[in-house]
Amino acid sequence: MKFNKFRSLFIISVVSLLVIVAYVSSQPFVSATVPAPSVLNEGKMRVENPEALEDAFFELSGLWDFYWARFIEPQTFYHPRTEVSASATVPDAYITAPSVWNTIIDTPAAKNGKGAATYHLRIENLKPNFRYAFFMFNKVITAANLYCNGKLVFSQGYASEKYTETVSRRSMNIAVLESDSAGVIDLVFHVSNNAYRKGGMNGVLKLTEEKHLRRCFTLKFNYSFFYAGALLSIIIYHLSLFLLRKYDWTSFYFSLFSFAILIRGITADFSLVLFYLPDMPYGIDMKLEYTVMFMAPLFFMLHLSLLYDIDFKVNTPKSVIAKGIVYAGSVLGLAIWILPVRLANMLVIPSLCYFFLSFIVILIILFIELSQTTFEIFFLTVLSLLIGLVGTIHDVLAMQIIPVPYADMRFMSEIFIIFVLFQSLITAIRHENASTSIEILSANMQETNKSYMRFVPEQFLQLLNKDNIVDVDIGDYTVRNVTLLCADIRNFTPISEQLGCKGIFELLNACLSDIAPVIRKYGGFIEKYLGDCIVAVFPDNTPDIFRCAIEMQHKMLILKTDRPISLRIGIGIHYGKVVLGTTGSAERLSQIAVSEAVDTVITLETLTKTYDKKILVSSSAVNNTGALKAKEEFKFVKMDSSVLTEPLRDDIYALEMPDF
Repeated sequence: MKFNKFRSLFIISVVSLLVIVAYVSSQPFVSATVPAPSVLNEGKMRVENPEALEDAFFELSGLWDFYWARFIEPQTFYHPRTEVSASATVPDAYITAPSVWNTIIDTPAAKNGKGAATYHLRIENLKPNFRYAFFMFNKVITAANLYCNGKLVFSQGYASEKYTETVSRRSMNIAVLESDSAGVIDLVFHVSNNAYRKGGMNGVLKLTEEKHLRRCFTLKFNYSFFYAGALLSIIIYHLSLFLLRKYDWTSFYFSLFSFAILIRGITADFSLVLFYLPDMPYGIDMKLEYTVMFMAPLFFMLHLSLLYDIDFKVNTPKSVIAKGIVYAGSVLGLAIWILPVRLANMLVIPSLCYFFLSFIVILIILFIELSQTTFEIFFLTVLSLLIGLVGTIHDVLAMQIIPVPYADMRFMSEIFIIFVLFQSLITAIRHENASTSIEILSANMQETNKSYMRFVPEQFLQLLNKDNIVDVDIGDYTVRNVTLLCADIRNFTPISEQLGCKGIFELLNACLSDIAPVIRKYGGFIEKYLGDCIVAVFPDNTPDIFRCAIEMQHKMLILKTDRPISLRIGIGIHYGKVVLGTTGSAERLSQIAVSEAVDTVITLETLTKTYDKKILVSSSAVNNTGALKAKEEFKFVKMDSSVLTEPLRDDIYALEMPDF
């Protein structure tokens, strides 16, 4: 693994800060807790320091009176008057909160959470005639009525002593309680359930002054909006990547994974959905909360399968496991949303098992896949999964009312958000690494293209209307009227015998190194090398070709003075129609220019020996390059074609030059 220590430390520090901020932000309802008295009476609690409830909570975790299968009138507890009412207030059991009657009552219906019951607790030594409050969300998951000193202060759904008539619902309301003149709050809960797998009080009630609770509620409300906004930004970002990268499904599946986390964050612990839609049907409300258990592993596995090229079409161990996670999640999700809520919530435990097993498997796959990647990605991925698993296990055990540290706290929403932030940070690192690789690749491609241009001139590509050599294919061609120049070293064979192999290559490279820049300077390019001979193309058909030929002869004069050999070149210039294109095979392509004009320009160069001239020009070149309009600069002398055994179709002119 590659290791960039400073960048890794920076990233880890930032992520650690995010973890701390997220942890602190989850604490509004557990910011401080007043200790409960060491001795608790059955059905009664005493607040030792009521002044502390200005900015702290008092947990009602003492022994509540529990009455099974009956709703007892609240006034019976608050003002018992007769022996009949006194006998009616003898509880069936004393229970702590939270607790469910599944493990208390030994009947088939109760073991499945169905039934109705009354809970009673008396709280003493509060401020007289003072307003206190509870936050009621998820304290009772089904239907309930809460009475304070005989008065109804909170209602959720429709609670009925005939539990089959129960209409379940959850509420985001605050229950406001007012103590009497003696500083007493007498609480009575009527709870019934016919839909959820558990019945009873699911959470710890925390008493505090109303002003403090409303401050905490507002704080938690703002935090929830902050988290929802952060997740929504991540979702939009990855959806944008999906669209802008022409259906990058890796980003699409990660956006759906993040959407599952968003649903969990706005429906559980503090439900923004219920806050704005208080009349939402109970079944939809609960199923939205269940969604994360099958949706998160499913889409995260699809995200990883594309990220690490896990092919579902083959039956490798990884692909079989990945398909199993995807198919199992799809089946669970379909069943949860199709079945009625009373059956769907029976799938919560199987869904939780699926959730944990999936992420353990994902952790193993990532550990294997990431062993060769950068330290940051490996560390952040494994750490995020471990944090996610630990936080989720804690919350699941707490929801099952199994004793765990901080049992009254829920970390899952914050943990999921931290997990998404980790994954987004990992995505950013991947994109940064990919961007760096692209920049390096682009630089290499530019250098490669420059190298290709030494074999295939850029002007040749332009004539074929190609932007890049990669676009060139066999058989691409164009027909153009161009001016051609052919240059050849005189008496090359005797010179090569005189210089030897190494010397002749040095001479050729010296000549061409001087000639090639001159040709490019005047708008031409070398189309082919024929040993000591070159053929150049000038697409613009201007008098610059004659200036080029003159300067080439000057270059040879300078080169000749440095060598003890007779070094001369002959140059032929002709204008005509040429077919420029590519030929060869898929493995080997070559540029080519074919036409009678090419043969003519080569012949003109050969005739420079016959006429003993340095530059010969055809009448076509003189007439079509604007040379006649530049009579003051160029002087052309017509040659006698009668001395030739095979005269050319064009008249031949010598471009006169000063003696060198």
